[in-house]
Amino acid sequence: INVALMFVMYVSLAVRVCFRKNRRFSKAFYILMMYLSIDSLLASFIKFFPIKEEYSELNTNNLVAVGRLSKEKGMADIVKIVLLLKERNIDVKVNIFGDGPEKAYIEKLIDENDLKDSIKMWGFRKQEFIKKYYKESSLYLLPSYEESFGLVVLEAMSFGIPCIMFDDAKGPLTIVNRDNGFIIKNRKLEK
Repeated sequence: INVALMFVMYVSLAVRVCFRKNRRFSKAFYILMMYLSIDSLLASFIKFFPIKEEYSELNTNNLVAVGRLSKEKGMADIVKIVLLLKERNIDVKVNIFGDGPEKAYIEKLIDENDLKDSIKMWGFRKQEFIKKYYKESSLYLLPSYEESFGLVVLEAMSFGIPCIMFDDAKGPLTIVNRDNGFIIKNRKLEK
């Protein structure tokens, strides 16, 4: 059992600290958590993984973002970014997938700034539906203030799409690098 415990994969630093501080969890619980986490992660990812013909050609001004619409995910910052791009005469089309408590606020920002032609809010959609938009996009946006792992980054990269993210979303920093994306330091939206 001790050997198996060496392979526990924590989804975030916060979870790791919680588990290390709280010793009441049994060894069997750790093993069960590891098995369930890895098993469900791999099962969903392998099912979703595209074949080479489904890779994005990276030849559009389409951008995509997928995730919960909540403050820590920073999706409202996408509106600010699109406004900055428009000021520079850069035309983009952003498809945002997800639901959450910030949905009405983001939709209001889109309306107030007359960006309905530039940003499309899709709400929650299944992966099969989103696949089409990954294939038609040239960049994945990860505006999170915090992120434990960033499975959506792997999904986007599986279509050959580079990711742009802020360095405060620590989790995906182990995945995103100069070869497959862009990391913006200090949350500078204008970059």
